[in-house]
Amino acid sequence: MFMPCVAPPAGGGGGGGATSWELNGLTYTDTYTSSEVTIANGLSFNADGTKMYLGNFGGNVYQYTLSTEWDLTTASYASKTLDVTAEGTAVRGIEFKTDGTKLYVTNGSSLYQYSLSVAWDLSTATYDSVSFNFTTQTVLPVDTRLSSDGTKMYTCAFDDKAVYQYSLSSAWDISSASYASKSKSITEVGTDSPNGLFIGKSGTKMYVARRALSSSNDFVYQYGLSVAYDVSTASYESKSLDFSANSSSGASLFFSGDGSDLFIYDADKTVDRYSI
Repeated sequence: MFMPCVAPPAGGGGGGGATSWELNGLTYTDTYTSSEVTIANGLSFNADGTKMYLGNFGGNVYQYTLSTEWDLTTASYASKTLDVTAEGTAVRGIEFKTDGTKLYVTNGSSLYQYSLSVAWDLSTATYDSVSFNFTTQTVLPVDTRLSSDGTKMYTCAFDDKAVYQYSLSSAWDISSASYASKSKSITEVGTDSPNGLFIGKSGTKMYVARRALSSSNDFVYQYGLSVAYDVSTASYESKSLDFSANSSSGASLFFSGDGSDLFIYDADKTVDRYSI
């Protein structure tokens, strides 16, 4: 579902050698279509790429197994799901603690925290009765990510076309979160809106997906952070990935651990992989 990176009208992307954590040089590799999802929102993987998690807007998270790590052609439904409808029915993003013992679901205007008694096993997840409401900054948070040490949190605002940053005084505990008074305006989306967010492992790269009103404006944009994990230092690097030829309305993003594979979860309920 992809051709080499093409620059959008805003002036990005195209050409160059393939390097980890860079959008330039990525090409479409493979895809997986979910039979369980009705409205796609929220994507995550475990650390080694053998488990994949897909959010469903109606209020569910589904778990999948990959028999070959990061290879979508080997994916199958693991018959494990988490029903989060008690918290809300507007799932827009999913994120895990790095050891797989915590799950965070962007649902409605809030983020909800869950504990997994068996790491990465969705069937063992229970609600922690802990949440964080984003409405002071945005009423439409569409994807939320945490830093690798769990002390910083970022949400992508559909309505404000911005990414907001928060601080956690207790790592991985969102009840300790507060707004850090730091943000980045995503002007590259133009008249459309941002919808997917990913922060690179080192905290010096950020990626935002554009959810376009037309199928010809679907892009992922790449930003560099001059201070790691400080979103106020982010700037557009004039690099982008055009995925409009192969899918529509990107919902969520995820990179493999070494930054060589990008996954885009889109409105047609498919996950697409683009690789070096």
